[in-house]
Amino acid sequence: MPDNIFLYFFIGFVLFAIGKSIYYFIEKKTILENYKQVNSIEFKNIYGTIVTKSGMLRQRFEWCKFDILVNQNSVFLFTKNFYFIPSRLINLVYSTSNNKYLKQTRKPKQVREFNVNKNNIEIVFMRDRLMFETSKLYLKNLTNEQIILLESVLNKKTND
Repeated sequence: MPDNIFLYFFIGFVLFAIGKSIYYFIEKKTILENYKQVNSIEFKNIYGTIVTKSGMLRQRFEWCKFDILVNQNSVFLFTKNFYFIPSRLINLVYSTSNNKYLKQTRKPKQVREFNVNKNNIEIVFMRDRLMFETSKLYLKNLTNEQIILLESVLNKKTND
């Protein structure tokens, strides 16, 4: 009997992973249809790391691949775990004071700060649940054109 339980658990896990992947693939498609603006920019297959800090000694690391959609008022990050399985959506906004921009976004997270280095960009944003939880997003191995474009977008947004 225990052999059957582990087999059912494994089958359930595989079906859950497949269902979750299909759900996020459909969600990405609807986001691109509903929230993509005329002057938006897309980046595909950017490698990065998400570090979530929720206390003094609790940190969680995620190594992901990203597809990025940069709009006038927000940035959508579509993460892929294991570099090919769609995982979740992160929507970054720069200011929550303008309600006009928040209506055009979906589940926004506010950017606190960003740092641009030679080959990567670090973005710090607040989490949904608790104010002391922060996440750092590292976009790595970017080309010079991508860094210049993202830096100009981030600088323009923080100056508005």
